[in-house]
Amino acid sequence: MNARTGFTAAFAVIEAEKFRTALQALDVRTARGEYVSPSDYAFLYTRLGDRKQALKWLQRAYEEHASIMLELGNPIFDKIRDAPEFKEFVQRLKMPMIRAES
Repeated sequence: MNARTGFTAAFAVIEAEKFRTALQALDVRTARGEYVSPSDYAFLYTRLGDRKQALKWLQRAYEEHASIMLELGNPIFDKIRDAPEFKEFVQRLKMPMIRAES
């Protein structure tokens, strides 16, 4: 059991580092003047568990009519689904397939 827990923790650290590296790459592209979709940032911050940044970037994605708004039912968003801002997105989109908590 302890080995499995250790393996899971190590895997989580590796995954988090991968997402942080991807965020840095997005920042580099943005600094060069390239367009980077707010969806990319929202996805990565969600995967990192940074609720505040994930919701900030989802708001930007909403304002840009980004396609990530069609994916809010994805289990990736389960960790931020209870946030009032997330629930507001769901209500604004009026998409019945999105599993928002009441």
